[in-house]
Amino acid sequence: MLRRFYISLTLIFFYTTVWSQVTNNQIANRFELQLDNAPITSTTSNSNVEWQCINKALTNKCLVYHNDQWFSFRVEKAGSYFLNLSSQQCKKQQGLQVILIEGNPCEANTYSILQCISKVSQEDTFVELPNVKPNTPYLLNIDGFLGDLCDFQIQLSTHASGLPIRFSFSDSVKANSFLKDRKVYITWKATPELIRSIESFRVGRKNEREVKSKWKEVELKVNAYGEPILDYSLEDTLSEQGKYMYLIIGVKKETGQPIFLHERRISYFEKSRNGLLKPIEQAVYFSPGFEKAGRIQIAVVDAYTDALLKNSIVDYYPKKNKDLTIYTTQMAEAGVRNFVVQIKNLKTQEIRKFYFRQNEEGRFMPYTKGQ
Repeated sequence: MLRRFYISLTLIFFYTTVWSQVTNNQIANRFELQLDNAPITSTTSNSNVEWQCINKALTNKCLVYHNDQWFSFRVEKAGSYFLNLSSQQCKKQQGLQVILIEGNPCEANTYSILQCISKVSQEDTFVELPNVKPNTPYLLNIDGFLGDLCDFQIQLSTHASGLPIRFSFSDSVKANSFLKDRKVYITWKATPELIRSIESFRVGRKNEREVKSKWKEVELKVNAYGEPILDYSLEDTLSEQGKYMYLIIGVKKETGQPIFLHERRISYFEKSRNGLLKPIEQAVYFSPGFEKAGRIQIAVVDAYTDALLKNSIVDYYPKKNKDLTIYTTQMAEAGVRNFVVQIKNLKTQEIRKFYFRQNEEGRFMPYTKGQ
């Protein structure tokens, strides 16, 4: 009787586990994306890796598998298409990674990796799929970066939606800004050529702790004679102290795709009556020292326990964001007293290490290892 009870309990556990996994956790049950249909909602939660259906040798320089799931698609006409990823809600705020494969399902020796994207922005984002062949099956493998548990929407479309994976950082408008109390005022001047090519402006704002921007639409205007106005402005109110980035983009008339126009960084810190800065979240600042732009991995490790405290991959531009920021308040509250920041250039494989420890005042200060 007792044995029968344990068998029943095991079966209940087995079926509960299987039932909790998402359907497309297995490549045989992959979701077929239909061109220009409404987005499909999916999640990397309750997913694991079908190791026999991947080819690690093709992707080990790009990513590590954790909790992948499968999609597929085919189109009737050759051309460029778009994979739109939206509404990401990620528990660890790390995001997704994406692999585009041509080959037969679960025949890993037939795989050809067309794109491998190690980390997707948690903004609404699109991946351009150029040179797609007609009537050819393609596989999409989507995984949580560092095993993140992400709910998201995915769509195959003839039109891009959201921001591209990477912008070309060439300023196309002249912009100015100033800060008064909590209000930010940004002005910019467009060229006649630019105004003729876009249907509107969009301005995004996020602070250094946010993964998604808050967007405002700025419509184009004409004067009393019907001529396009070239000067535009935006007023914004900040609710908390910190460093902010504003991104100005234009939306193209023909395609609706965004084009990068300007990036503006603004710092807002309140002062008390004695002129000193009010208490804010503590942080350390440093430069990784890489001369060339590229994607870098930032890993923060507790120097005493070797526990990984933070891990992220960012696009690094020495001329634009020479200094990096690591916020330390939560680490201090968790009992961390000494940590190491390892920066790795993913293109050149160069590595830099920076060491920080708390002083008597509770602030993290840099030091040289061995001292």
